[in-house]
Amino acid sequence: MRKLYLAYLIALAAVVATIGITPVLALHGPKDVAGTLYNAYVPTCHQWIYRSSCVFFDGSSHRIGDCIERGKEGQAMIATDFTNADRRWDGAFTYSRDQIGANRAERVQYGNEIGYKFPNDTRNIGIYIAMLLAGIALPYKWKKPEVPRFAYFALGIAPLAIDATGQMLGFWESTNIVRFITGIIAGATLSIFIYAMLHEKK
Repeated sequence: MRKLYLAYLIALAAVVATIGITPVLALHGPKDVAGTLYNAYVPTCHQWIYRSSCVFFDGSSHRIGDCIERGKEGQAMIATDFTNADRRWDGAFTYSRDQIGANRAERVQYGNEIGYKFPNDTRNIGIYIAMLLAGIALPYKWKKPEVPRFAYFALGIAPLAIDATGQMLGFWESTNIVRFITGIIAGATLSIFIYAMLHEKK
């Protein structure tokens, strides 16, 4: 069990690290590695820039924020620099639900500030980070794990399911902070169940 669980944590750490480094590589190079990572993550996420976070650089400092800032949609100039997508983009961002899963622009620019998105949307990033951090903490905090009742799993996944379903049906367009928080809750829940199930199989 320990070896299997360690492999699980190493795999999660690799996912979080490569997602985290991709926009930095896109900004500063080597850009061919950034392109490889962007394309490698295509099957894992729709990568829609409106639901993603970016690393921005203005020539002197970096920051992380929404790729498309609310209220500034028309000011955001986006482009497809890396992804091998049938639908490429080079121009001002305009909101359209038809773009989900089709548009895979990675770069956004506001004046002199350029940002590159993470290769997964903000919700997925929350899931992966929470799975990793909870996975690291659980062996120290939960000495005799038992698989919880399914009701607890449903409770942990419910915020994500409600928010994602509402978006899918067009009832609302969520915010990245809500996506990140619901991702964290779901990711921690998943890690709890994975840890308990692997412990039972030792």
